[in-house]
Formats: sequence, structure tokens, C-alpha cells
Amino acid sequence: PRGDRRIIYVSDPSSIVRHHLPDPVSEGDLRGWVDDLADAGTDTFIQEAYTQGWTVYWRSERFEYDARPQHRRFLPLLDTGVQPLEVLLDQSHRRGMEFMAGIRVNDDHGLVSVRQGVGAGSSFIGHNPQWQIKETAGGARAILSTYMDFTFQEVRDYVFSAAEEIVDRFDVDGLELCVRDQAYFPEETGRERQPLMTELVGRVSEMLREAGEARGRKLVLGTRVYESLQECQDQGLDIPTWTTEGLVDYISPQDVQYTAVNAQFEEFAELTRGTECALYPTLLTWTSVRARRRLADRPMSLDQQRAAAQNFYGAGADGLAFYNHMVTGAIEWAPFYPMMLFDMDELRDPQRVAQG
Repeated sequence: PRGDRRIIYVSDPSSIVRHHLPDPVSEGDLRGWVDDLADAGTDTFIQEAYTQGWTVYWRSERFEYDARPQHRRFLPLLDTGVQPLEVLLDQSHRRGMEFMAGIRVNDDHGLVSVRQGVGAGSSFIGHNPQWQIKETAGGARAILSTYMDFTFQEVRDYVFSAAEEIVDRFDVDGLELCVRDQAYFPEETGRERQPLMTELVGRVSEMLREAGEARGRKLVLGTRVYESLQECQDQGLDIPTWTTEGLVDYISPQDVQYTAVNAQFEEFAELTRGTECALYPTLLTWTSVRARRRLADRPMSLDQQRAAAQNFYGAGADGLAFYNHMVTGAIEWAPFYPMMLFDMDELRDPQRVAQG
């Protein structure tokens, strides 16, 4: 493995809010959570801070704050002028961790928020049907989730402006673009429209480069993508160009929901090994939908995680990413949260993984 970053922990917009943080959330609650992550060996903490056109963990005059009920527990803190994202960032730096904000480029939780009575996303999404993908695979969930079509410059500009404001307002160490949800372009047009998504990634990369020069340090751009290059290209994500042209600093391939134990991450390693782009395949909580729905959310055991990590390191990984590690549902299983987090430190060293 290259570099010093071994363990990336990613928190999605809502899971930790719904399953771990109290209502209302205090600044002390946020700092205590960051301490748990640091104690468990996290090198880089990523809090996803933009989703469905909404801001989460921060409030903006330009963008709408997340309307879903779970995010109302931050309102008392926000009303006092405290931005939760700033608290997470500050405590991460106090504990020696890199802190990055995550951008959900498109999100498939619209069906969930519709059922919560707040619509499929912000006004930008709901009031601009001309920029929405009209037909996509995935049935009712995909239709109600209201994916935006990145064919349109206006859509790309909107997402870029959210990324730009985060960097302008917060002293983050970088951004992660999460592009592993179900659609970015109309079906069967992704490959021909790859240059459009590459244009957006390039703009974010250049913005971070300029901001980093002004701050006297490098700001990182990571991308969270599908588990195979074919899927990425079919959806309009030109990973070879992003890596060889130096647009991104790392790639984190993953399945959308389950640990892809046998994914061929070697194909990503072949792209990244000759570049400065690092590779961090992702461990997720479950092995399959069966483990989640028929076995009462039973999470991966440490032995299973070692087996997956051994495959990932063997494929050429520079470290591991953990997405919502042991939070959703699995939080009810021993050794319980936050002790579950200590699996991460166990898995940071390939030789230690092999000995286990």
C-alpha cells in the first residue's frame, strides 16, 4: 500500500443521525462521535454534506436545508449559529484526522423522503422537471427518486456551486464526489456522455487546486464509484481519464449496498498504480440482502471483513474505505456501536489481516 492514509470512514447524510445521535444534537455529542472515530483508527473522516439538492450538517442562504424529519434535530444548534459541519471538522483536526465533505452527486433516496412527506428533494429538483431523467431502470424507487440529468449544464453548475460553497466556507481538507447511485444520464447514453461528467469532475478538481494554493496546502478530491469499470463507463464515469489526467486523488469502488467480496478491483489498480491516484475499495456492513432482511441485519463478522480486506489488498488497494460502518440496523448486534468501529484499526495492516 502507498501513502499514509489507510482507513477512510464515510458517514452518509442520515444513518448516524437516525441510529446514533440524540434529539436534539449538541456540540458535545458531535465531538464525542468524532472521538470514537479517531480512537478506532480513522485516518480520514468524510461526512456527506449535500444530498437531493439539500445541505446537511450546515445551513446556507443559497441552498435549502434538508427537510427530512431526522435532520430537524440539528435545528436548535443551527439556530444558535453553530454549524455541525464546522464542529466535526474542528474536532477531527484536533484529533489528527483528515476531514472531507462528501457530495451526493445524485441520490436514490427520493422515494424515502416522498414517504416522509417532504418531496423527492429541494426546489431545484422538484421545480425543474425539464432537467430530470424521464426513464431509468429500477422501477418505482428510481422513478420517485427524481434523478437529475447531468447532460444539462444547469445541473452540473448547481452541484458544482454547492461544492464550491463548502470549500469557500469551511476549512475542509478536500471533497469526495459520491457517484454510485443509480443514474446520471438517460439509459444507454452514459458512454457517449462521459465527457460531460468529466467536465464537472475537472471543474471541482481545479477549484480545489486553486483553493489549496491559497491555503498553502493540497486539497484532496476523491470519488466513490461503482465496483467495476464497465458499470462506471455505462453510467458516464470515465475513470481512466480521471486517473491518468490527475483529476482525482483517489478512487473508492463499491457496490451500492453490500460488500463486493469478489469484485475485480485489480482493474482499478492497473489504472492507479502508474499514477498518484490511490485506491480504497469499500467495506460495507452486509454481505447480501439476505443477511440484511432475513437474518435481522446481521453484519459482517470480523473474519469475513478480514477475508474481504485480504482480497482488496491482494488486488492492489492502498487502504480501505468504510461506508456507514456498522450503523444502520447492525448497531443492534454485539459488540455494538461504537466498539464495532475498532474493526477498522484491525484491518489497516495487510500483514495483520493475513495473520488473522
